[in-house]
Amino acid sequence: MGRKQPIINQESQESQTFTTPFILGFYLGLTLLLTYPLIGYFSTAFPGDQPDLYKHVWNLWWIKKALLELHTHPFFSNYIFYPLGTPLVFDTSPFVSSLLSIPLQLIFGPVVTYNLLLTLSFILSAYGAYLLIRYLTSNSYAALIGGVIFAFCPYRFAHLRGHFDLMFTEGIPFYVLYLFKTVDATSEKSNPASSKPGSGVSGERYAFLAGLFFLLTALQSGYYAVYLGIFTLIYLVFLLFQNKKKLFTNPDQHVLSESWIRASPFPWKSLGIIFLVLVMGLSPKLYVIFKAVWTGQVVLTKGWGDIFNKSADLMSFFYPSPHHWLWRKSERYVYLITEMFRGSDLEADVFIGYTVLILAGYTIFSQYKINPGVKFWTLVALINFILALGPFLQVHGYLFRKVYGYPFLYLPYNLIHRIPILGETRHPARFAVMVMLAMAVLAAYTCVHIFSRLSTRKAMLVQTFVLVLLILFEYASIPFPLTGSRVPSVYGDLRGDPEDFTVMEIPFSWSDERTRWGSSKKDFQYFQTIHEKKILNGHATWISSGFLDFYESLPVLSTLFKLQTGKTQDLKEADLLQDREKAQKIMDFLHIKYILLHRSTRAFEPIQSYLMKVLEFKKIDIKDDIVVYTLNHEK
Repeated sequence: MGRKQPIINQESQESQTFTTPFILGFYLGLTLLLTYPLIGYFSTAFPGDQPDLYKHVWNLWWIKKALLELHTHPFFSNYIFYPLGTPLVFDTSPFVSSLLSIPLQLIFGPVVTYNLLLTLSFILSAYGAYLLIRYLTSNSYAALIGGVIFAFCPYRFAHLRGHFDLMFTEGIPFYVLYLFKTVDATSEKSNPASSKPGSGVSGERYAFLAGLFFLLTALQSGYYAVYLGIFTLIYLVFLLFQNKKKLFTNPDQHVLSESWIRASPFPWKSLGIIFLVLVMGLSPKLYVIFKAVWTGQVVLTKGWGDIFNKSADLMSFFYPSPHHWLWRKSERYVYLITEMFRGSDLEADVFIGYTVLILAGYTIFSQYKINPGVKFWTLVALINFILALGPFLQVHGYLFRKVYGYPFLYLPYNLIHRIPILGETRHPARFAVMVMLAMAVLAAYTCVHIFSRLSTRKAMLVQTFVLVLLILFEYASIPFPLTGSRVPSVYGDLRGDPEDFTVMEIPFSWSDERTRWGSSKKDFQYFQTIHEKKILNGHATWISSGFLDFYESLPVLSTLFKLQTGKTQDLKEADLLQDREKAQKIMDFLHIKYILLHRSTRAFEPIQSYLMKVLEFKKIDIKDDIVVYTLNHEK
């Protein structure tokens, strides 16, 4: 690697390629291994142990329900938070995967569909990174390792525990690949960011594919759409500075003049195609988003909120995951990491890996000055690393927001936070996904150098196996936690009732990404996929403004909520009499036919006593620690 030439285009190694079935099979095998024991419970359990996964299963069901049965768009639902409902325009549902899930749900049901989509996300994310890195390095062995680094990193396994939408990272490397091909195809000289020779041919086809993958990524995750937008900006600015001598040394050539535009490295027509595909594809959802914001259905967040808990600690990139199979056995280490970092274990788990750091570091120190591609990917890694730290620096859990009462250091994420709508991406730590893509590419460059010193295919295969083993040793979280998919039988009974009605479940549980009212339970929405009746409870990314005031204005619901929160001392006999007079009217207004009271509810006994005294319901059954009440037709 000491040679003064880029470590790319190893044509002698390009012939040593793997077949596509082998590559996909290899990544499938790693997926089944690293998600063990999911393979043995594929139809009866979900990977992960976070309650958010229930909401994502519901999202798959809701899009199928809205499109196939209700024949309406899925960006609003009154099946939760009934009767107000809530807009779902900002919801974290991966729209493309949800559409793909519809035929799968009809064949396999929600559990298998959920697991199939997650498995596919690992394979395609790895394969996309493989294709990108093989294009950049012309080395299939290095590309195979790069795919492992990107798709099986701790960031993805952390979010596998409950953030279904963040698992669909496959569009990221595919977009970058076709963006590079777009520029390479229309450049007379090599593209400095990818170091590939220009072909001088039309790049419109590649531009369309780049726009398509950007669009698919944006429909999967708003976070990743922002990240790709920032990546594109970095890339275009990098191209501009790489050509600064040609563009800025002529005093007669004004910026954005016709001659300047012709001399610039940008394929303007192709970039226009990418932009056009993206805008046309996103315009329906953008219209719904802006309408919801303009009409006040959705109120944008003000202030910092808990953004500091969603930012990466500087040291979290260098500490192994507390979920690692080796470290999680140490209660002291898990306690240390939990107490040290402000964020939840899902957001704080952004470990890069020491093997990857060594490989990427070698590339940076040996090739940074002579290889523009290394310089570009180092820049991408550094910028996204800084953005992942959030608005203020955190080191070992200490937030450097103010020192001696004065602002210490404003990090660049402050700029994003202040931009409307973009500022709603309030999880800076998730920029780590772009850090991992850059580190995968940089590590692959070193792998190319290692393989260039090996003379036989067998030696290359052995070295590939050793490097993959070292990387996975640091990344593996085996056995991976699972959550059972069992549904209490009472919900199947409700499904058998042909009437259209609402189910009131107690404890009440209303929450969005910013606030929670009542219980933290989120499995009610998953149970709704079985009984398919409207419910009062719900969890969404954003909730309609003023919805809590509405529920608290209803006599019976406000009393039940007081009982649930332990405020029994505020209730008087006169209040109970007033509730009894208005109860039937409220129940009719909400179309409630059944009340399900969970024994786990706080103040279970007072609530049960209240239901029997005030409401014209009768107890009909007790199943799975759920007391079922229905309308008392005898009164």
